[in-house]
Amino acid sequence: MRRLRLLLLLAFLSFLCCILSWGNGSGGGTFAQLEYGILARGFRKDLLHPALLIPFAGQVLLLYAIFCRRPRFLLTLSALLLCGLLAFFVLLINLLSHHWMEAASTLPYLSLSLYILLSRKQLWRG
Repeated sequence: MRRLRLLLLLAFLSFLCCILSWGNGSGGGTFAQLEYGILARGFRKDLLHPALLIPFAGQVLLLYAIFCRRPRFLLTLSALLLCGLLAFFVLLINLLSHHWMEAASTLPYLSLSLYILLSRKQLWRG
């Protein structure tokens, strides 16, 4: 369980480091900076956008799985997939627009979540 919690914490932190950018040279920085900017202004309509609400729900579930005594696989799967939706779309958009550094920023989260899901039997065994 200790190894699973560490991997989930690393996945949570690596998701916060995903770099979001759009348009020609404009961007929002990392997902953590964008989230902080929205939360600092208060819960307005900004947070209710599906592109932000879905990963935010995934982060809440991921934090719950980290601090839960025995996290269930379905809870962890849903948390990783909800966050992974945004990470995958950010990767795809940045690859199509030739922003290589922004695309590479999503690879730690995607690889960690894939590792967690593929090593299900070892991590949830004890």
